[in-house]
Amino acid sequence: MICQRVDQVMLRSMVSAEEVGYYAVAVKICALTAFVPMIISRSVFPTLARSKKRCEREFNEKIQLASGFMFWGMCVIAIGITLFIRWPFQWIYGLEFIPAVPIIQILTWKSVFSGIGLISGEWILINGLQRLTPIRSVVALAVNIILNYFMIPILEGLGAAIASLIAVFINSFLMLWIIRSYQPCAGLLLNGILLPFNFRSLKCRNKTKSP
Repeated sequence: MICQRVDQVMLRSMVSAEEVGYYAVAVKICALTAFVPMIISRSVFPTLARSKKRCEREFNEKIQLASGFMFWGMCVIAIGITLFIRWPFQWIYGLEFIPAVPIIQILTWKSVFSGIGLISGEWILINGLQRLTPIRSVVALAVNIILNYFMIPILEGLGAAIASLIAVFINSFLMLWIIRSYQPCAGLLLNGILLPFNFRSLKCRNKTKSP
């Protein structure tokens, strides 16, 4: 949210109020799907917390499953919006706001990484490691401002959208690898994302569950 406000302030000062209008409409459209990761995250939190008390291995497996489901589920939504948003958007807003469509097609992918960030937030909260969380946000915000400074003069609103997407990726995933205490979480998230391609792991999991 802070990055989006920064994007709009920098767009207004570096480009025009008209470009801010396109960006604001794009943010509004993308907000319609932003609630999906939050619902998923809140629904799985009690299960994750209980599994942590029972068994660390079970907790890790559920983190992987949740992250995989979140990542690929949000990818499906993002792909759908990227491919098909133009026609309904034009019907609702008209041709004058068509420049907002490419911005929407970039910003919608933020939900993929913000969803992963929510799952990592559950891991961090359950393990009591929240004190380092602000570091992620500060670094991501700094990167967003720097990228905006170079990309907005060239790509205008699209540049701000790309900068915001990169900032979310850094905050939600990359910083987990950099901060030592969060590295176990980063490994679990990556394993969860790659789980559909690990057929041997899936086969073993099914055998274990079968009577």
